[in-house]
Amino acid sequence: MDHDHPLRNHHTLFQIQTIADMISSANAIRLSSMLMTLRLHHFIVSLVILAGAIAALPLSFFSATNVWMGALLLPYGLIIVSQPRFNFGYCLMAMAFGALSIVYGVRMFYFFTLAFSILTLVEFYVGRTHRLILFLLLAMSPFFNQVIGLLGFPIRILLSEWAGNLLATAGWDVHTDGNIIVMSDATFSVDQACMGLNMLAISMLMTVFMIAFHMRKFKKTISFTAVSSLFTLTFILNVASNFLRILILVVFKILPEHPLHELVGIVCLLLYILLPLYFITKWIISKLGQPLTSSQPQMPLTTKQRMVLYAVASSLFIVGIFVNLKRHDIDNAISQATIHHDRIGVHSHFRDIKMKHLDKNITKLSNNNVLLYLKPIPEFFTGDHSPLFCWQGGGYEFKKINIKNISGNTIYVGQIIKGDEKLFTAWWYSNGEIITIDQFDWRIRMMKGEHAFNLVNVTCATEQALQATITELFSSSLITLNQRSI
Repeated sequence: MDHDHPLRNHHTLFQIQTIADMISSANAIRLSSMLMTLRLHHFIVSLVILAGAIAALPLSFFSATNVWMGALLLPYGLIIVSQPRFNFGYCLMAMAFGALSIVYGVRMFYFFTLAFSILTLVEFYVGRTHRLILFLLLAMSPFFNQVIGLLGFPIRILLSEWAGNLLATAGWDVHTDGNIIVMSDATFSVDQACMGLNMLAISMLMTVFMIAFHMRKFKKTISFTAVSSLFTLTFILNVASNFLRILILVVFKILPEHPLHELVGIVCLLLYILLPLYFITKWIISKLGQPLTSSQPQMPLTTKQRMVLYAVASSLFIVGIFVNLKRHDIDNAISQATIHHDRIGVHSHFRDIKMKHLDKNITKLSNNNVLLYLKPIPEFFTGDHSPLFCWQGGGYEFKKINIKNISGNTIYVGQIIKGDEKLFTAWWYSNGEIITIDQFDWRIRMMKGEHAFNLVNVTCATEQALQATITELFSSSLITLNQRSI
């Protein structure tokens, strides 16, 4: 009987092993090559999209705290929960915001075009994302800046009133005037640091981090409703924390120049917002979360898929350039403001007033006594050039803000300080027929098709001069914008 020689079998096995190693090595080289090609495609696409974003969005947007912190958090907050799919909803949102960007040239719309386009690509090529990413993108968006900037002011007024009433009820000699709390010989200004953008932005972003951290730790996911509830709780805790902070600062008379002023804010943020949120988030995800499934991205990309990637990136770049050009045209349009010199009397505060057209469709009128800005608002959904932002951009700080009624019209009145310079400023919204300070009022009216509103901002050196100037402005049509009184 003929038996195989042991050396021959060993040689055969060696040959098989060598061939297997060669195949494995070839597959590894091919896989490495595919990964490098994929990374190259992603790098090129990312560069094209980034170029479009830089063209459309102002540099000030990228330097905002909520934007750069959110950008650092994006890779961690982007959690894949199932296999790749085509998300028709995200795609539809991207196209809708893209169309609005082209029509109106609004940067906020372009941001959401960018966000939903990228999410559509990620879900198609990598896997379905958890909706936590929507809250992160919202916290990074210009929309967040606008809404919090607008809501922050009335909330600060409300917190001042609540704190004053509570302390007065408890027996302290306290009274409030707008965002000012006066107790004995000390005056406290509830400024933007209390219920401001940065504190709320940090809280929201830390909530994203804590949810993502516990989801990854426990390998569980929670519903959109649960995530929404956590962010609602974050906002409520912010209001409560700032209320407690105001009480502590007033009761212990900790003025802004005192080192403990900032420390109290940090301690309130940690104890009354972040610490409760950490344990609540941990409990909800560990007890109520559902198992998190893993997914495998599509690989390698087909020629058609690569073409789709490049087409989307190119479209975002083109729309970004278009938004940039559109904004340039809008910002440089000239409003039709008219000064009726024949109506200006000898003792008028507007005597010898001069008019100058500025960028962004703003008209400036000034003399030795008055500085007046007219800022047309093109659409109901756009920003309003609020003095709360614009004066701070010039280095001024609001110290006192109140709501007053002058000549039957309700307006905002504030005191602004820059070094030793102190000015008094007032603002409201007018379309020639309606004067209001209600954001929702003028936006709804414009949405219904009523005349466009303008922000009117009047500034004088003294409070008495400001009141007299506004009274004169309301009592006569000295200045009109597009043939309508301001």
